[in-house]
Amino acid sequence: MSVNTLVLPGDTIEASATDQKKCIVGPGLRKEGERIVATRAGILKHRRPNTYWVEGHQKRYIPAKGDCVIGVVTSKGGETIRVNIGASELASLSVFAFEGATKRNRPDVDVGDLVMAQVLMANRGIEPELVCVDSYGKKGMLGVLRSPTAFLIKVPVNLINNGERQGQSRSRCLNVGEAPVLHVQHVAVAAWSPSSF
Repeated sequence: MSVNTLVLPGDTIEASATDQKKCIVGPGLRKEGERIVATRAGILKHRRPNTYWVEGHQKRYIPAKGDCVIGVVTSKGGETIRVNIGASELASLSVFAFEGATKRNRPDVDVGDLVMAQVLMANRGIEPELVCVDSYGKKGMLGVLRSPTAFLIKVPVNLINNGERQGQSRSRCLNVGEAPVLHVQHVAVAAWSPSSF
């Protein structure tokens, strides 16, 4: 299959990559050994040097491991926080998945808070699992987005992908006038807040 053509689930994608440049597969694609296979119908897209994804007009976000997402806390219970990230199922976020969190030092997260997290695990039939720390255990930009002036804007997934074609990075803070705007690729939820960054 070549770029900008229709692919169907099960189609094998011919990606050109050298040993130094591993192919990065995005939404709609999956690596199966040495092959790259389409998992949903849509148009095959490519960004230099080696990123491929399938762009479709879906209504729901399909979580993929490593995606940076913004979601709304819908419930808390015990050691698990449930977060709406715009997918078909709510995602789970452990209270221990925050920087410095212990049984005695739990994060201050309330229902209705906006949380920026990374998808740790996303498989079909299993609810997505989120974390608010990087691989070094540091929060970086992840965690609860605290601001009394934050807005939640729902954007169709295909519009967010259009920004990707224009060269925007996976998650990047863009300055629009005086207010920073957070663009998160492949997420049906985005947030704007002048004081959260």
